Amino acid sequence: MAKLHYERFNLDFDVSSFLSQSQLVRFVKTGVESLSTGPLTILDQAEKHGVRVESSCRMGVCGTCRSTKLKGVVVDVTTGAASGAGEELFYPCISVARGAVEVSL
Repeated sequence: MAKLHYERFNLDFDVSSFLSQSQLVRFVKTGVESLSTGPLTILDQAEKHGVRVESSCRMGVCGTCRSTKLKGVVVDVTTGAASGAGEELFYPCISVARGAVEVSL
């Protein structure tokens, strides 16, 4: 992955169409993008790239990390339930991106 280079010419580019089992998370407020081929939670990806997210329990119980997903589908790792594709609240500590996802962080 360290040697991967891609160019994006519009906001709807989804790198996961080229790499199977990949997740691209765009942190809109900070302008950071995270590409992962492993099942990292969105909170783990944020921390890996220096995006600060308030968190506490890391189990989806306390609600501290609750954020807004703007676009894309996330899967709750505790229930296996997939979100809708539009804007909604979610817990980054227990959510894994499916394909390309934009979050308000």
